[in-house]
Amino acid sequence: MELLPPEDIQESTNPIVWRHATHYVASAGMNGYKVLTDIGDESKVIEHLLLTTKGRTTGKWRRTVLMFDYHEDTPFVVCTNGGKPDYPDWYKNIQQDGRVWVQIERDTFWADCEIISNSNFPELKDYLIAKLDNTYPRYKDFQQMCPDREVTVILLKRISQ
Repeated sequence: MELLPPEDIQESTNPIVWRHATHYVASAGMNGYKVLTDIGDESKVIEHLLLTTKGRTTGKWRRTVLMFDYHEDTPFVVCTNGGKPDYPDWYKNIQQDGRVWVQIERDTFWADCEIISNSNFPELKDYLIAKLDNTYPRYKDFQQMCPDREVTVILLKRISQ
């Protein structure tokens, strides 16, 4: 049995995210999966995924682009919102409904989200943030930028087909 993607996915209203996601989808992940990013005095290739969540108030499916890495074979993302004081909408959505649609390059799948925080797995959370910080050295700083909320990690656990 093949699990079909959600219907009528709404793209981000942020023009940068919209452009990135649109190119990613149109190219089946060939454009947008890996992006050359300037970090200080150097450039690094950063891998991105598409995360589609069900809106907690509208019920509409919403897509965003996020940097990610793997823990063993499971992709994970970090809920930083660029250091802003509020949680991003996609995170608020998965708190309501943790079933999400994921695209990594050409691979698409449904996943269940597992939130990793200081209250359940603090050592794992710190390890995963440090791992992503090796790729994009700002992740450790995000917690200091938003001291009134916890920067959490979300494991995207693939649902078997």
